[in-house]
Formats: sequence, C-alpha cells, structure tokens
Amino acid sequence: MRKNLFLLLLLFLAGCAGNTMVLNGEKIDILSPEEELELISTARATLAKSKRLTPNEQRIVKAQKPVFKIRYTSSRTGDATCTWKLPGKSVTLLIRGTFFEGSAQWVMKLNNDQPGALYFKAKDPLRVDKR
Repeated sequence: MRKNLFLLLLLFLAGCAGNTMVLNGEKIDILSPEEELELISTARATLAKSKRLTPNEQRIVKAQKPVFKIRYTSSRTGDATCTWKLPGKSVTLLIRGTFFEGSAQWVMKLNNDQPGALYFKAKDPLRVDKR
C-alpha cells in the first residue's frame, strides 16, 4: 500500500514538474529555461546583424542581460520581448507567434529615452534695439 502511494506521489510530482501552465482553464506547454536562453541568444544574434545599431551598442547587447518577458496565448505561442538599455535609448526585439518556428515574426524597435527637446529662442530682455 505504501509503495503504491509513493509511486502515485512520484507520478503526480513528475506531471507537475513539466514546463506547463494553466491559461484560461487549459493546460499549455511553455518554454523551458534553456529554451528561453536560446531565444535570447537568437535575439542577440539578430541584433548583431542590424545596421541600425553602432558597433558599441552591439557590444552592449552582447554583454548586457536583457529584460525578458513572455505573454503566452497558447502552447509555446505568444509574445516575447527582449529589451536592452543603451546610452540614450533602448532597443526591443519582439517575437510574436509560435516560438522556434519559421512563422514567428521578429520586430525591432528603437526608443529614444529623451524625447526631442523643443528649442525656443527667447529675445534677450537686456538687449536694446537701436533703430
């Protein structure tokens, strides 16, 4: 009896330990931590080829840990973002669709941290016009 109970407990724990979660009452498969790291590595390689980043910014992307977020919509499908903070801006790579499939969309977005400054040329109040 104890042996059967022990085996049942092991089977239950093995089922709970998988890379799954419940989404809207449905059990879905999610990425393992190793797959998440592989997705980040692929994002880095994609940005390394980009002409929109300087060589220094590409070095920062290689060295810095990104902010990584995933929102699942179904099994191994959803939106993932990798964001790196660069001097004066940030770069985000959005991966949308079924992860690790050719149909997934990859979109790069650059955001300036400082919005364009408005320049006002004020008249000098101490200046006297001689006309």
